[in-house]
Amino acid sequence: MRPETGTMQFEGDWRGVFIRGDNAFAYAMALKLMRDQLFDIIGDKPIVYMPVDDLIELLEGSNQRSGEYPIHNSMKNYARCISE
Repeated sequence: MRPETGTMQFEGDWRGVFIRGDNAFAYAMALKLMRDQLFDIIGDKPIVYMPVDDLIELLEGSNQRSGEYPIHNSMKNYARCISE
């Protein structure tokens, strides 16, 4: 049993979004391509690109091989989380 990409909510807390690493990598690649094409159309507008670049960095942080990004939350095994 494993969590799939989608919305997730811990009891008593706000909803969040969980994105599996393989999905995150694909989303990051697609966003990079779109960002680069958008740059060619509208030019340099930091207010547009900053949140997109932040999202790309967040998604790329799921790459376990790079070791470049910190882990912000570490959880118990998923089956233990949903059974307790």
